[in-house]
Amino acid sequence: MRVLLCCLIFLGLLFQAEIAVAQPDTLWTRHIQYGNNPLINAALELEDGGFILAGVTDPNAVDVNMLVIRVSSGGEVVWTRSLGAANRAEQAAAIVQTFNGDLVVIGYAWTGPTPNQLVLTGLSLEADSLWMRSYTSNGWTQGNDACLLPDGNIAIVGYRLGSDGIHSDAWLLKCTPTGDTLWTRMLGGADTDLGNRVLPGSNGQIIVAGVTKTWTVGDYDLWLLITDSMGTVVVNRSFGTTSVERCYGMTVTDEGIYLAGRSGTDVSNRGFIAKTSLAGDPLWSQSYTVGQTDEQLRGIVPRRGGGVRCVGYAGVNTLNPYPWILDTNSDGVQEQSWVNLFRPQSKFFGILPVHSGGALLFGSVTESGYPKIYLVRLPQGGGITGVVQAVETGQPVHAARVGVVGSARYVTTDALGRFRLELTPGTYDVMVWGPCVSSDTTPGITVAPDSIEELTLTTGIPKFISQQSSVNIVVYNQVLTHHPFVIRNIGTGPMEYAVVSEPVIPPTSWFTVVPDHGYVPARDSVIVSVDVLADTTNNGVFDFYGYLNLHLRACPDSTARIPVLVTVLDVPEMPDVLPRDPILHAAYPNPFNPSTTLSFTLPREGSVRLEIYNLQGRLVQVLAEGRHAAGKHRVNFSGESLAAGVYLCRFESGPVSATQKLLLLK
Repeated sequence: MRVLLCCLIFLGLLFQAEIAVAQPDTLWTRHIQYGNNPLINAALELEDGGFILAGVTDPNAVDVNMLVIRVSSGGEVVWTRSLGAANRAEQAAAIVQTFNGDLVVIGYAWTGPTPNQLVLTGLSLEADSLWMRSYTSNGWTQGNDACLLPDGNIAIVGYRLGSDGIHSDAWLLKCTPTGDTLWTRMLGGADTDLGNRVLPGSNGQIIVAGVTKTWTVGDYDLWLLITDSMGTVVVNRSFGTTSVERCYGMTVTDEGIYLAGRSGTDVSNRGFIAKTSLAGDPLWSQSYTVGQTDEQLRGIVPRRGGGVRCVGYAGVNTLNPYPWILDTNSDGVQEQSWVNLFRPQSKFFGILPVHSGGALLFGSVTESGYPKIYLVRLPQGGGITGVVQAVETGQPVHAARVGVVGSARYVTTDALGRFRLELTPGTYDVMVWGPCVSSDTTPGITVAPDSIEELTLTTGIPKFISQQSSVNIVVYNQVLTHHPFVIRNIGTGPMEYAVVSEPVIPPTSWFTVVPDHGYVPARDSVIVSVDVLADTTNNGVFDFYGYLNLHLRACPDSTARIPVLVTVLDVPEMPDVLPRDPILHAAYPNPFNPSTTLSFTLPREGSVRLEIYNLQGRLVQVLAEGRHAAGKHRVNFSGESLAAGVYLCRFESGPVSATQKLLLLK
């Protein structure tokens, strides 16, 4: 018997040595007991470095409640709260923190054999109940995940009985921070389709991960949906094999979207990861094994340098699991895999990146026959951490992107404006940008080995306001006409813009925009020129139309589509009429970047001098001098090599002199 035991221990050590590469260090480990069988489904980090855990008091019992626990940054329990109404069982599936700091617990409840209610509960950070909402539906109804959106509202995903009364459909719901419904969407096809995870996407989009039996190559497959801000599906993709796939985790990085779960049967599984582009196009999918019968990946987060870290469990069956950590690169190649064979009957259910560095792993562990909550705090790597604030108000900026110059990698700030970017040792220029913020760079940030540099980054918030609902112009045939269009920024940061002309009738290039891109300073405006040159072969009046397509780095609108309506007239026959005295006409465009056109008219042949000065009175350039014929003359002035600012144009012809200001923008 002793010989057999020694052999089993030796085989266990040998097995661990084969699959355990670079066993992770830990800052601390905690086993928390609450009732008979507590289970944690979700976690979030607080501003003080502590954590909120959400789950259920005992998933196997009949009369159970939501369980919410607050722990300190060191893993010590601060308070626990059991939430539930009389005559129903409840379980918490997700938790979010709103912009004002309150907590919203999302879960589901049942009064019969299956869940039939989605439940939302508001809590303060001191565990005081603030409000409660419930949504009742016929048939099986379950909320699985939630996320805070950049607009401060909450997206919730789960599933409920579909319209056919037989199969379940994914259920996507958007509500206010106090649980009032904004809209709900049922997403699915002819068979069973379930929503498991939800994250905010770019430009107001919402990303949903789950499993589908409608769009599948076998049984259930992993399922990815991307919707617009109103829940309308714009991307629908599935990934899988002829086996059964389940989806438990999702993360979004600058490289793409990763889904994690398992592939196999109810008794034999392998870990499974699928990756898509940010547009939802499939890139690869891969199974992973450590030689056990039941292997599942339950949580997933990005890794420094690319790829992902997954956590879950592996064992000979569901009753004897071991904690599992798996690292892959961005191409799905396994780099590290670690299973703790000395911690039987233990599981990881999720992993939470920590802004001060490292991660929190949460799951369950059994000690002396008693299930407990299992927390593992992994240490930080090197990099930078901090907060992004609005330059004028000091308020945190949500969903801003933080990265370094020369790298495509970035992280996104959370609802409190916090970020953490893992970096190898070196010196970096740190950038902040995003669809709703002004771009800015902080140069020369040095990251030492295994150290964290703390930064407070500030950024302006550009805001576009449209002063023209359309552009209406009357032009003469074959006469170039310049029409001003104003782009106004009422925000606190400079706004990038690009304008694309779209002629519709006729579909030829009869109008352009000059300049077609640039910056609008904070609380300022820029005038661009809509240049129209209509060329019709027939006499009469013609109507042209098209669009100005504005692409703006601004809030709330990042795009605008302005109709351009042009009436084309025949050129009237009339003699040229010259003025009595020389005239300097207004420069156009003005402000300008990088060039503008200056024009003057002479009633008769005469001498002219046209000069440009800076505000210090120094001569910058002579544009025209000497004798000129009677009539109108045009001269181009380029500021390509000049600094932005105000310049003076001085015109002299005989006894007449005139001066006008020019504003060069860059």
